[in-house]
Amino acid sequence: MKRYITTLLAISLLMSCSSDSGEGDEPEVTGSFKYTVSGAASKTVEGESAKFGPTGSFDQTFISLVVGPDELDIRLVIDPVATGGFEVNPMVVQENGGQIVNIPIEAGDSWADMGIGSAISGDRRNFSTNSANGGLVTITKAEADLLEGTFNVSMMELLSGGTIFDNPKVTVQGSFTAIRQ
Repeated sequence: MKRYITTLLAISLLMSCSSDSGEGDEPEVTGSFKYTVSGAASKTVEGESAKFGPTGSFDQTFISLVVGPDELDIRLVIDPVATGGFEVNPMVVQENGGQIVNIPIEAGDSWADMGIGSAISGDRRNFSTNSANGGLVTITKAEADLLEGTFNVSMMELLSGGTIFDNPKVTVQGSFTAIRQ
């Protein structure tokens, strides 16, 4: 009986120490992004902190691309996320007579906000598509935990004073692979 128990213990020890070879396991997907800012500011930004998820309002989905002090946040008015192109519509426009008109947000719209540089070093600049010339966010792959796409958007620098439509403009274009937050 003692030999039987010793044999069982040895077998169970061997089985618990055996490891899975890992064959057939899929590699872990991580986020990544790269975009280029050109115009009134010039910079190339790339990193691995690319996340997406629901915002909790308007049936919106966010895409957040962050590295150090540089951040680009894109919002899509769609839930659940699907592949396709989402036009960047400004939230305000200036008509020929100089009157500022608000544009309502609708399903399929998108917009973006960006901050580059550091407030600590004094070179922080903030931009938004709220009153810029538009662009396009394209989702090329939409899965439960993965979102891939490209973007090419016009943004205007957020400055105090003056007329916002005269503020410096930039074009931001790039690509991303984002994981669900």
